Amino acid sequence: MLNVACVIQQRAINRNLEPYQICLQRKQFSCWNNKTYKDLEDLLCTRHAPSAKSLALDLQRGVKLGRDKRGYPDHYFAKSMKVWPRWGYKGGSRANPKLKPVYDDGHHLFFRLRPAKRDGNK
Repeated sequence: MLNVACVIQQRAINRNLEPYQICLQRKQFSCWNNKTYKDLEDLLCTRHAPSAKSLALDLQRGVKLGRDKRGYPDHYFAKSMKVWPRWGYKGGSRANPKLKPVYDDGHHLFFRLRPAKRDGNK
């Protein structure tokens, strides 16, 4: 969760938006796609919910989460995916070689597609 929170934080800084605005943008995170709050309400009862809430509050408060230790990633995807997303290729074209990840947590690969803004309190 921390690694994904770093992606949210980096996107918020790069785009000069608040983290909640990043999370709510259409097609940014597959878990939200075509879902309502009611659809996701049961997630608030999982054993991971307290950690997720704590991270969300840290994002909202602008706590630095360690983006620098992860290469300032602004995109990620699960290693279990059989096909890389279109953005995972240089120039967005599958004819070009795959981008190199800036961080690998064992389950996901993390990438920086745009120059990272490294300052700011977000």
